[in-house]
Amino acid sequence: MITYGARAVITVPRNRQLRELTGADLVPLSDGRALMSFDDQLAIARFEVALLDGLVDRTLDDETRQLFEAVAGILRDARRDSRVEVRGRQIIELRWKPAANGTDGEDGANS
Repeated sequence: MITYGARAVITVPRNRQLRELTGADLVPLSDGRALMSFDDQLAIARFEVALLDGLVDRTLDDETRQLFEAVAGILRDARRDSRVEVRGRQIIELRWKPAANGTDGEDGANS
């Protein structure tokens, strides 16, 4: 989690199963972590349920299971804390189109 004053964002390691099982889009940061973003169809509550549902998936490796538990725990604790407001925010993402050589730019220098 990254905090700035009274605000915080959840950062996560890049993880394929997090994207596939929850619908979150991961926006890479330069340090190897990622911000989670959602399209208009995925509410935070639905994302939290997807995390909990994902925990029963026997194909999750230990690292991914710990990630799902940690993020679900952050959201649960925030939801239960009367001093915390959980808000969805939009971000501006610039995405490069695939290059002529077929690379998608996801892990390139422009990420």
